[in-house]
Amino acid sequence: MEKLAAFIFVLVCCTYVEGQTTPNTTIATTNVTNTTASATAATTNGTQNATTEAMATTVVVSTVVATTQQNTTTAAQPTTGGNTTAAGATPAGNTTASVAPTAAASTSVASTANISTAAAATTQLSTDAAATTNATTTTKKTTVMATTTPLVTTTEVDLCLTAPCQHGGNCSKVPGGYMCDCTGTGYTGKNCTEDVDECQTGGHMCDGNATCTNTVGSYNCSCNSGYDGDGMNCTDINECNEMNVCHPTLATCHNTPGSYHCDCKEGQIGNGTYCEDVDECAFGIDACDVHATCNNTDGNYTCTCIAGHDGDGFNCTDIDECSTSTHTCHAHATCVNTEGSFTCECNDGYARNGTECVDVDECFLGTDACQFICENTDGSYTCRCPDDYILEADNTTCALNGTCGVTCNNPAYCVVGENSTSTCACPQGYVLEGGVNCEDIDECSNSSLHMCDPDGGRCVNTEGGYSCECDAGFTLQADGTTCQDDDECTTVCKNGDCINVPGSFNCSCNTGYQYNPTTQNCDDVNECEEQATDCGENQKCENLMGNYTCSCLPGFYRKGGNCYKATNAFEGQIEFEDTFIPELADPATQAFRDKAALVEAELDKFFRPRYTNTFEGVQVKAFRSGSVVAEYDLLFAVPPGQTATLTAENLHTELTTELRRSCTTANGQTFCQLGDLSGVDLEGTRVEDLNECASPDSHQCPANTDCVNIDGGYRCACKAGYQPDPTLQAVDGKEFCIALDPCEDNPCQDTEYCYLKEDRTSECKECPCLNGGTCVTVRRGDNYHYSCRCPGGYSGDECGSQTVFFITTIACAAGAGLFLIILIIIAVCACCRRKDKSQSNGALHHGVESYGDGGWRPGKLRANFDLDKHMEMQETEPKHRLSGDEAADGATTFGSGHTNKAATGDDGKQLDMDYF
Repeated sequence: MEKLAAFIFVLVCCTYVEGQTTPNTTIATTNVTNTTASATAATTNGTQNATTEAMATTVVVSTVVATTQQNTTTAAQPTTGGNTTAAGATPAGNTTASVAPTAAASTSVASTANISTAAAATTQLSTDAAATTNATTTTKKTTVMATTTPLVTTTEVDLCLTAPCQHGGNCSKVPGGYMCDCTGTGYTGKNCTEDVDECQTGGHMCDGNATCTNTVGSYNCSCNSGYDGDGMNCTDINECNEMNVCHPTLATCHNTPGSYHCDCKEGQIGNGTYCEDVDECAFGIDACDVHATCNNTDGNYTCTCIAGHDGDGFNCTDIDECSTSTHTCHAHATCVNTEGSFTCECNDGYARNGTECVDVDECFLGTDACQFICENTDGSYTCRCPDDYILEADNTTCALNGTCGVTCNNPAYCVVGENSTSTCACPQGYVLEGGVNCEDIDECSNSSLHMCDPDGGRCVNTEGGYSCECDAGFTLQADGTTCQDDDECTTVCKNGDCINVPGSFNCSCNTGYQYNPTTQNCDDVNECEEQATDCGENQKCENLMGNYTCSCLPGFYRKGGNCYKATNAFEGQIEFEDTFIPELADPATQAFRDKAALVEAELDKFFRPRYTNTFEGVQVKAFRSGSVVAEYDLLFAVPPGQTATLTAENLHTELTTELRRSCTTANGQTFCQLGDLSGVDLEGTRVEDLNECASPDSHQCPANTDCVNIDGGYRCACKAGYQPDPTLQAVDGKEFCIALDPCEDNPCQDTEYCYLKEDRTSECKECPCLNGGTCVTVRRGDNYHYSCRCPGGYSGDECGSQTVFFITTIACAAGAGLFLIILIIIAVCACCRRKDKSQSNGALHHGVESYGDGGWRPGKLRANFDLDKHMEMQETEPKHRLSGDEAADGATTFGSGHTNKAATGDDGKQLDMDYF
């Protein structure tokens, strides 16, 4: 405040109090020199005068002056209430000079606020002046001194004395004012009052690895994460030495400017802080030869050539067992080399499997080509001719060596004996008949004539010989006679205990299986279908191979021996590296159950710790190929009254985020791992909402409601034609509904009745009432029907029957009854009158004594009733004793308190009556 007052005082002192003006000159200030003088100035403020002693400034001006040669008229009006001197000229011709206001500096125009000049007087004093000029204008350079009366000296004020520069700015006096140097203050502007954002302008000293933060008048520097220092100088922190969080043995830490990263060592997979062995063999990323076996090791693997190959495992070549004599073929067999192995084939004339070869008796089997006599040899046979025959060049046929004197019928042949006699002979298996014919011998008729195996074999006679066949369960051996028992237990009695017996087997099926004679195996018994197994509420029977199990329905979880509905259910799938086998497609197989248990265990390990209070388990539903895709349900149970943020999107994000932490890339492929599930494919992994409404077994909606699927669950809403039951509150989004009853208010016309359709909407049907009967809608069971309200004279369901005779009969009966009642009343009254007369002289009647000279004249009473039915009795005429004459006139005597006439009065407020 003190500085402000001083500043104002200086400004006032610098104002010219009084000035003179040459008529033909307009002054514009350009240069100022300092002199000081005292002056008095009279100023006017309204009607009040004040005298002020102030500092005046002498202004020496070099300017362009407009002069005229003409008569100038100047008019001035003093301001009322004080001595005011004002001078001002405003050219009215073609040239006009105006004075602009300037605050405190030396400018080309005089300040109206600080310096009082002739041209500015109109703005500082209440004076009106006008100058009119008519002449040509000439221009010249003139120096004019404006002075005050009585002192001519002026001075310039040092505005730095008012300390205009803020926040430590340096003030420098300059001609006509001051200048602030804001260097180093953190501020800018005329008076160093505007904050400088050094962080934006680059005027800070922060390190290149630091962050600049602007403050009012300054800034702060702080080293970035991963760096240490005061902000002006920052050095990299070697996290690998100071705060290594990488796996201590399976990962390598790499320091980087301002950070670090962890890399699992070769053969390991993970994000560096978590590493586990990569099973290169399971992922198929090993470099083993196709004829080698891959064996995984911790962080590595080994390759071993398979049998029949030689090499280091990375390169394997086939071993030729036949050339190296490492085969096991029989001496009468040929070794045939194959890739990685060999085969043995018995040579011609031998039979069996190649590792065992026996001679084939071609002569016995009849596979020889001999015409007459066959002799078996080891691995072959030879042909021999009868006497007098020679073997032909083909070694099979024989030619007679000479001439036969008889004709032998085939297969008989000629034999030339001594003395050149000729006879016929038969080959083996025949007997000569008639000298020229050969008859077949039935070797099978005599066991001594054949060699067929008596245990499981049988003889079959052939022309000139026989053959051996084996019974079922036996196999004929290469010798053609021996039958070897077959071990059927190697091919039959699956899922049972097999005992081989000669020619057959005994099969005892395991529990849960039954023998199938067609397949000779034991088939599974489907207990769920054949035994009608009851598993209990919310459970279903699932058949297993040889057994069954009770599992919860989809969307239910097991707790103890019971199954409860999950409040939130989701379905998902996960694809991982494995071999898909057909058994995985059947939930009844052990292979399915084992693989499902593995998947459920790994997913349970992931979700249960994150949702401890609500997670209830995983249910694998199916497997698909490619490599193996498991489909599963996630089940949650949120307690009543609690809420939980469970959405398919959140669960999917959590699972895939966890998988990415374990992913590694090898040979251009990315593999992830979830526990024991290797080679997990992110693209084939997802969690989605389970649509419980898609299956009736997956939801429990009350009657008359529809299932409405929502994310993570479902709700039950009333069906069309039903409404929520106002007496029952919805539970867990399940409404309890009752039928809408549109017929309750009967929207139909009088000739129609209301009927409920299956969709619980109403329909107005035509009513069949006849003879003007009125149709009435009435409820019958769960629906509405009609009832006819018949008019008089009609009856029946539809008012189709007349009732005139019935009504007439009733009317006649009622009339007869009424007539009879009237006769009885008349008779009673007559009897009463005779009795009264007999008791009139001195007899008591109703407890009141009658006198011989007559009875009593009744009095008059009037009963008044108010609105509350209160009664007030008033005697209007007293009773009196009858005279003898009055009594003789036949007046009747009544007992005390009885009236002899009816009460009168119809308005209900007043009654008149007689009394005794």
